[in-house]
Amino acid sequence: MAAAGAPKRVFLWYADGGKAPETGPPCGDAPPPPYACEFGRSPRACARTVQAFLAKWYADFNVVFTLQKPARGPFYTVLITSAGTAWCGGNHPPGVAGVAPIADDCRDLGSGVAYAFACGKDAKACAAVIAQELAHLVGLQHTQSRADVMCPIALPEIEGFEDREQQVVAGGSPAKCPTTQNSYRLMLQRFGPRPAGHRRRISAR
Repeated sequence: MAAAGAPKRVFLWYADGGKAPETGPPCGDAPPPPYACEFGRSPRACARTVQAFLAKWYADFNVVFTLQKPARGPFYTVLITSAGTAWCGGNHPPGVAGVAPIADDCRDLGSGVAYAFACGKDAKACAAVIAQELAHLVGLQHTQSRADVMCPIALPEIEGFEDREQQVVAGGSPAKCPTTQNSYRLMLQRFGPRPAGHRRRISAR
């Protein structure tokens, strides 16, 4: 397990119609349409509602979320849109909610770009997509549990990273990765525990 220290940083960028500040495969430099949502009065209000779920699910981990791109050092990026996959070069079918790279041996990539495509209709579902795609960047696989963030589908039953060893989804993971996963314990190992007495590390200004 990583020792408590400087938190790992996650940059959340809600698409504004312009060029994304960070890009990566499969979408490359294609600018996503502006983020829009149905569960708040404005995109910023929706982002705050989504952040409440992320704060709960990541509360035990030494991580900080920010809406401002870090000036230096390694960080993870999640690009968030409500526009579906059509703008992304046709690389994924319409039903795909998000995508992220994962190492062939499921190690932590240390940085990288993930995409959340389906974030306009439901705050919890959006948070589940963001949380899962970020977790792929640190090496987590899909699991079969309907309550786990790592379930392949953003179901209403999801309650966070499940502290239970379970089978990964067959055929959906790199060949060199483990066949079982405790999502909570692996996230705790990859991010480290939140230092005792520290407030939840959320910076969504």
